[in-house]
Amino acid sequence: LPACTFAAASGMQFAGWTTDLSGPGTTFADEAVFDLTPTASPLILHAVWLPTSLMLSASGHSIGILQGSSYAGDLDIPNCVTWIQDAAFASCTTLTGVHIRAGLASGLGTTVFYGCTGLSSLELDEGIASLPRQFCDGCTTLAEVELPASFRSLGLSTFSGCSSLAKVVFKGETATIGESAFLRCKGLTDLELHEGLLS
Repeated sequence: LPACTFAAASGMQFAGWTTDLSGPGTTFADEAVFDLTPTASPLILHAVWLPTSLMLSASGHSIGILQGSSYAGDLDIPNCVTWIQDAAFASCTTLTGVHIRAGLASGLGTTVFYGCTGLSSLELDEGIASLPRQFCDGCTTLAEVELPASFRSLGLSTFSGCSSLAKVVFKGETATIGESAFLRCKGLTDLELHEGLLS
């Protein structure tokens, strides 16, 4: 691929290329080298733009968010981002909301939002099956979480210290809850479980 020469909009940076902006697709780093087998339809690549406040790594067929990233406001992470490093947004108090798409189903690190005291909204797409250790530990303004039908496992202390967390909805039929997943969630009063929940 040739180097990207498009001018970035203010506050944005080029992160790589993807075959599908709305789905997982296949991602490529800038100037990636790959074999292009002739197909009946042309290969169309879309440029991926992400906020400059995110520290990115693009290599091979993946785009990731690195430790030390910060963001103010609500962050919608596109499907073409396939991994987030441990503690990527730890103690980012200006982050208020996050939408995690299915492209990250197997690429979530531990302590990603640890100590994000301004995080009040966490949206998980269908396809997300687990949240790792201390994923949202200490997110003191997070009030409600809905875990999709695909969800299977909460790690150790996933929501520990989320003192404003009042409602958690498990939409799936099976779930394993790690030790201390809701430790110090003193406001938790509503836990909704799927009627067929097995464990």
